[in-house]
Amino acid sequence: MRVAAILRISAGVLWPYVGAVLACMAVLIGSLKLWKADLHVPLVYTGDQLGVQMWVKGLIDNPWYLHNRFLGFPGQMEMEDYPVSDSFHFLFLKAISLASKDSAFVLNFYFLLTFPLTTLSALMVFRRFQVSYGPGLVGSLLFAFTPYHFFRGIYSCRPIS
Repeated sequence: MRVAAILRISAGVLWPYVGAVLACMAVLIGSLKLWKADLHVPLVYTGDQLGVQMWVKGLIDNPWYLHNRFLGFPGQMEMEDYPVSDSFHFLFLKAISLASKDSAFVLNFYFLLTFPLTTLSALMVFRRFQVSYGPGLVGSLLFAFTPYHFFRGIYSCRPIS
Protein backbone atom coordinates (compact mmCIF):
# COMPACT_ATOMS: atom_id res chain seq x y z
CA MET A 1 0.00 0.00 0.00
CA ARG A 2 2.82 2.40 0.81
CA VAL A 3 4.45 1.89 -2.61
CA ALA A 4 1.21 2.76 -4.41
CA ALA A 5 0.84 5.92 -2.32
CA ILE A 6 4.41 6.95 -3.04
CA LEU A 7 3.93 6.36 -6.78
CA ARG A 8 0.70 8.36 -6.73
CA ILE A 9 2.43 11.26 -4.96
CA SER A 10 5.41 11.08 -7.36
CA ALA A 11 3.11 11.10 -10.38
CA GLY A 12 1.25 14.11 -8.99
CA VAL A 13 4.50 15.97 -8.54
CA LEU A 14 5.81 15.06 -12.00
CA TRP A 15 2.77 16.12 -14.07
CA PRO A 16 3.52 19.86 -13.87
CA TYR A 17 7.03 19.21 -15.18
CA VAL A 18 5.73 17.03 -18.00
CA GLY A 19 3.34 19.85 -18.90
CA ALA A 20 6.25 22.31 -18.88
CA VAL A 21 8.26 20.12 -21.26
CA LEU A 22 5.27 19.74 -23.58
CA ALA A 23 4.68 23.50 -23.59
CA CYS A 24 8.38 24.08 -24.28
CA MET A 25 8.37 21.63 -27.16
CA ALA A 26 5.28 23.29 -28.66
CA VAL A 27 6.94 26.72 -28.54
CA LEU A 28 10.23 25.31 -29.87
CA ILE A 29 8.62 23.50 -32.80
CA GLY A 30 6.51 26.53 -33.64
CA SER A 31 9.26 29.13 -33.32
CA LEU A 32 11.93 27.23 -35.29
CA LYS A 33 9.49 25.57 -37.73
CA LEU A 34 11.06 22.22 -36.97
CA TRP A 35 8.58 20.33 -39.12
CA LYS A 36 10.52 21.71 -42.10
CA ALA A 37 13.96 20.99 -40.67
CA ASP A 38 16.20 18.07 -41.53
CA LEU A 39 18.13 17.39 -38.33
CA HIS A 40 20.78 15.49 -40.29
CA VAL A 41 21.86 18.81 -41.83
CA PRO A 42 23.49 21.42 -39.55
CA LEU A 43 21.02 24.14 -38.51
CA VAL A 44 23.83 26.67 -38.99
CA TYR A 45 26.92 26.22 -41.13
CA THR A 46 28.89 29.44 -40.51
CA GLY A 47 31.17 31.03 -37.96
CA ASP A 48 32.11 29.24 -34.76
CA GLN A 49 29.62 26.52 -35.57
CA LEU A 50 32.12 25.00 -38.01
CA GLY A 51 34.66 24.52 -35.23
CA VAL A 52 32.06 23.03 -32.92
CA GLN A 53 30.96 20.68 -35.69
CA MET A 54 34.62 19.62 -36.08
CA TRP A 55 34.81 18.87 -32.34
CA VAL A 56 31.63 16.81 -32.40
CA LYS A 57 32.76 14.86 -35.47
CA GLY A 58 36.12 14.26 -33.80
CA LEU A 59 34.36 13.19 -30.60
CA ILE A 60 32.36 10.62 -32.54
CA ASP A 61 35.30 9.25 -34.55
CA ASN A 62 37.85 9.26 -31.70
CA PRO A 63 37.71 8.39 -28.01
CA TRP A 64 37.58 12.05 -26.88
CA TYR A 65 37.55 15.54 -28.37
CA LEU A 66 41.11 16.39 -27.34
CA HIS A 67 42.73 14.12 -29.95
CA ASN A 68 41.65 13.77 -33.56
CA ARG A 69 43.76 11.32 -35.55
CA PHE A 70 42.10 12.44 -38.81
CA LEU A 71 43.24 16.09 -38.56
CA GLY A 72 46.68 17.59 -38.24
CA PHE A 73 49.91 16.99 -40.03
CA PRO A 74 52.18 15.30 -39.16
CA GLY A 75 50.37 13.12 -36.69
CA GLN A 76 47.10 14.21 -35.18
CA MET A 77 45.31 17.29 -33.90
CA GLU A 78 45.95 17.86 -30.21
CA MET A 79 43.59 20.21 -28.37
CA GLU A 80 44.98 20.09 -24.80
CA ASP A 81 46.18 23.70 -24.93
CA TYR A 82 42.98 25.12 -26.41
CA PRO A 83 40.88 26.76 -23.67
CA VAL A 84 37.54 24.98 -23.22
CA SER A 85 35.58 25.77 -20.10
CA ASP A 86 33.70 22.55 -19.50
CA SER A 87 34.05 18.91 -20.50
CA PHE A 88 30.58 17.97 -19.21
CA HIS A 89 29.02 19.12 -22.47
CA PHE A 90 31.37 16.89 -24.43
CA LEU A 91 30.48 13.97 -22.16
CA PHE A 92 26.80 14.61 -22.87
CA LEU A 93 27.50 14.84 -26.61
CA LYS A 94 29.45 11.57 -26.40
CA ALA A 95 26.43 9.93 -24.74
CA ILE A 96 24.15 11.18 -27.53
CA SER A 97 26.63 9.93 -30.12
CA LEU A 98 26.17 6.39 -28.83
CA ALA A 99 22.70 6.49 -30.42
CA SER A 100 23.72 8.22 -33.68
CA LYS A 101 27.04 8.58 -35.47
CA ASP A 102 25.81 11.55 -37.54
CA SER A 103 27.63 14.61 -36.16
CA ALA A 104 25.07 17.10 -37.48
CA PHE A 105 22.20 15.19 -35.87
CA VAL A 106 24.08 14.86 -32.57
CA LEU A 107 24.79 18.60 -32.41
CA ASN A 108 21.28 19.62 -33.51
CA PHE A 109 19.68 17.22 -31.03
CA TYR A 110 21.93 18.53 -28.26
CA PHE A 111 21.01 22.13 -29.05
CA LEU A 112 17.29 21.40 -29.19
CA LEU A 113 17.48 19.39 -25.96
CA THR A 114 18.84 22.43 -24.10
CA PHE A 115 15.44 24.14 -24.35
CA PRO A 116 13.38 21.60 -22.36
CA LEU A 117 16.27 21.08 -19.93
CA THR A 118 16.49 24.82 -19.32
CA THR A 119 12.71 24.99 -18.86
CA LEU A 120 12.80 22.14 -16.34
CA SER A 121 15.68 23.56 -14.32
CA ALA A 122 14.16 27.04 -14.22
CA LEU A 123 10.77 25.65 -13.16
CA MET A 124 12.44 23.62 -10.41
CA VAL A 125 14.13 26.77 -9.11
CA PHE A 126 10.89 28.76 -9.26
CA ARG A 127 9.05 26.00 -7.40
CA ARG A 128 11.87 25.82 -4.83
CA PHE A 129 11.35 29.56 -4.23
CA GLN A 130 7.65 28.77 -3.73
CA VAL A 131 6.45 30.49 -6.90
CA SER A 132 3.13 28.98 -7.94
CA TYR A 133 3.01 26.75 -11.01
CA GLY A 134 1.43 29.19 -13.49
CA PRO A 135 3.87 32.09 -13.05
CA GLY A 136 6.72 29.59 -12.66
CA LEU A 137 5.85 27.98 -15.97
CA VAL A 138 5.68 31.34 -17.75
CA GLY A 139 8.97 32.44 -16.18
CA SER A 140 10.72 29.20 -17.06
CA LEU A 141 9.55 29.38 -20.68
CA LEU A 142 10.63 33.01 -20.95
CA PHE A 143 14.01 32.09 -19.51
CA ALA A 144 14.44 29.15 -21.89
CA PHE A 145 13.59 31.24 -24.95
CA THR A 146 15.69 34.31 -24.26
CA PRO A 147 17.57 35.60 -27.31
CA TYR A 148 20.84 34.70 -25.61
CA HIS A 149 19.93 31.02 -25.87
CA PHE A 150 19.61 31.33 -29.63
CA PHE A 151 22.62 33.58 -30.19
CA ARG A 152 25.05 31.60 -28.05
CA GLY A 153 23.57 28.13 -28.49
CA ILE A 154 23.79 28.08 -32.24
CA TYR A 155 25.18 31.22 -33.80
CA SER A 156 22.39 33.29 -35.38
CA CYS A 157 19.87 30.45 -35.35
CA ARG A 158 16.83 31.43 -37.39
CA PRO A 159 13.58 29.66 -38.18
CA ILE A 160 13.88 27.20 -41.01
CA SER A 161 12.64 28.81 -44.23
